[in-house]
Amino acid sequence: MPSTRTELRSDPTPFHGVSIYAISRLDSLAKQLTEILSMHLSVQNRAKSRVLLIPLTLCAVFTSACTSFNPAEDPKITAEAQKKKTELLESVSTSWIQRRSREYGEWQSSNSDNENQLKSIIDKAPEQATKKDRSIDANDRVTFFYLSTTEIWDKHFAPKMVAIPSGEFSIGGRDKKADSNEKPLKRIAIKKPFLVSKNPITLGEFAYFVKKTGYKSDSGIKGCLFNSIFWQLGSEHGWAFPGYEQSFDHPVVCINKHDALAYADWLRKVTNKNYRLLTEAEYEWAASGGKDGAYHWGDTYEEGKGNCSVRGTEGVKPVGSYESNSFGLFDMAGGPTTYVQDCFLDNYEALPADGSAVKQGKPAGGLVDKLAETYKPDECLSSVRGGSWWVVGLFQNTYHGCENSLRISKRSFGNINSRQFNRGLRLARDIP
Repeated sequence: MPSTRTELRSDPTPFHGVSIYAISRLDSLAKQLTEILSMHLSVQNRAKSRVLLIPLTLCAVFTSACTSFNPAEDPKITAEAQKKKTELLESVSTSWIQRRSREYGEWQSSNSDNENQLKSIIDKAPEQATKKDRSIDANDRVTFFYLSTTEIWDKHFAPKMVAIPSGEFSIGGRDKKADSNEKPLKRIAIKKPFLVSKNPITLGEFAYFVKKTGYKSDSGIKGCLFNSIFWQLGSEHGWAFPGYEQSFDHPVVCINKHDALAYADWLRKVTNKNYRLLTEAEYEWAASGGKDGAYHWGDTYEEGKGNCSVRGTEGVKPVGSYESNSFGLFDMAGGPTTYVQDCFLDNYEALPADGSAVKQGKPAGGLVDKLAETYKPDECLSSVRGGSWWVVGLFQNTYHGCENSLRISKRSFGNINSRQFNRGLRLARDIP
């Protein structure tokens, strides 16, 4: 089926430009409203609280009174934005790469044999693994921790990677905040260890790729979606200028799935290593740190354990600003969300039990974000993982929003062409 173009136009009506993502969140918003209101109302008044859902939900979706919304003009790069991008690309090839070369040299002096050590332990038969190499939890989950915190760093410009062990776990949400798309719980067996980038891919790492290859992301031409429920396409925003200040150590954002795949493909070519996107099952396993809690630190939400807009933050934080999980990974929740390989499914019934990616899912069709420039109606929507720092919904700046967004099992979907100021990139790499 030929590609279809959805044109963005100025339109004073508040409904125009409402993304399908906002509409898809209605069920979740209603659940949040009911929960929060019921906490503050007596039992006999809780029924009345449901009535309040109607005007509040309509306000969230159909009016501009709840949030600022101005339909974007035809997106064009502003002179200031172009200047900022040019300066960024000049700097990444001088100060950033010099710093990374220095850090890489220091790292190699004590870690150069890490991959050989990792492979020698992986090659052991399971029965030969020592107690130090494995962990058995109370739920009879058996995981062989093959140097699970070992770092692998292929090139000075490449991301640091962390070895993630094989193991079995149940994917999906166990707590009352779990959405219907996080169910049913399904047992997954990750049979082979793999590597995951220690942090989200940074602005410096992505900018260096652009500088070396001349790659042109269409976020540098058509802008990037930003704001809250009513997303705007800002021509002045892109991966080099997402709408908030960033250093080279901030996660790159405002990229789409094509950009993510292009970056992974380039790394494969220049390192001769199989860099790729994670599968959805791999992402949840890695995010859990090998634990069964709703969050990587346990079952109870703790403010300050991850970045979230309730704390007044205006963007992603530099990588490593918050504590890592037990596997040594940072910002698996509370950073940017990230595309995974999988097509999006409404639930986990058809998810492969071996942790591989879903190849067919919900077609884009009528569920395409009206702000996405181009799409193929028969092209599947992509699963998106990692609750971002930016909490979407009526209670985006509340404790309750963060409590939901930072859960390990949190998932959503996205058009593969869509670029947002809270969506970035994380990679996996196979171990030979």
